Amino acid sequence: MNSAENNNKKLDEASVFKKIHPQSYYSQFLREEVRPDGRQLAQYRNVQISGKVLSQCDSSCMVKFGKTTCVVGKITSEVSNTSNENKLLISVKLPSLCSAFFSSLSFVEREKYQQQYTYFVNRIVQQCVDLETDSQFQILDEEGNTPTPKITWSLYMNLVVLDHDGNIEDCLLICALKLMQSLQLPFIYFDSKESQVKLVPSKENMLWQPKKIISHLAFGFTFAQMIAETDEETNEHKYVIVYDPSSEEEQLAVNKGIIVVSTTDGSILHFEQTNSAHISETDEKQLMEVAKHRSKAIQLAHF
Repeated sequence: MNSAENNNKKLDEASVFKKIHPQSYYSQFLREEVRPDGRQLAQYRNVQISGKVLSQCDSSCMVKFGKTTCVVGKITSEVSNTSNENKLLISVKLPSLCSAFFSSLSFVEREKYQQQYTYFVNRIVQQCVDLETDSQFQILDEEGNTPTPKITWSLYMNLVVLDHDGNIEDCLLICALKLMQSLQLPFIYFDSKESQVKLVPSKENMLWQPKKIISHLAFGFTFAQMIAETDEETNEHKYVIVYDPSSEEEQLAVNKGIIVVSTTDGSILHFEQTNSAHISETDEKQLMEVAKHRSKAIQLAHF
């Protein structure tokens, strides 16, 4: 048997072992403080952001964390006089082909994940936009007064996950904020004579220029706590923490956490864990500091 055939045999044996004993397979790497994909425990995958990726949309964005990929097309908007407040509604779509895991789920089970991701992205993005202040949405009649009934904006955004290989929340959040960063809504007014909503021409009044709705940025930092070793006598586990987990790492993790940090003042907007029983207070404090550095690094590199 030549060396090439021997290497292929070893790879086949490793693949079978990984499939039958995934936890043991990962533990062999984690106890050496490395991961099967070659990364160190605290190493991130490359982040790639591309604009205008959909030819049929005036604006679109695609974000990749390694293989994890999500895309968003244009933001659609409509004006209404039946609502009392401006709205921003974001939806997340998980096609069954985005990963082997999701293809194995029923429609109802996959819908639960879609709702979970949709809720997360909406909750964070709502904290980053200003939909209420008159300086952002000054909706006036032709005499400069607020008309009755009130006219409001409704904005809609659809995020689609093309490839789910872990850490999808961070990816979705960046994708949504990147597209919205350049979003501008024009001032509008109600023409009572024609009973129509009209745009205020920006050239006619410099005070009523279109303005951005993003008030600040916030980015996520996802980590996973995994078993590196198990004492055969006491059955006690030694845990390690990995950054930017892959899909396999998330499925094997005993705890997954997401920390979202505002880039304006470094405040924590969101901190969620699936099981905090095995993580120390010291580790949590350290992870919050890491999240602050990560948030600032993404801003400087991509925004």
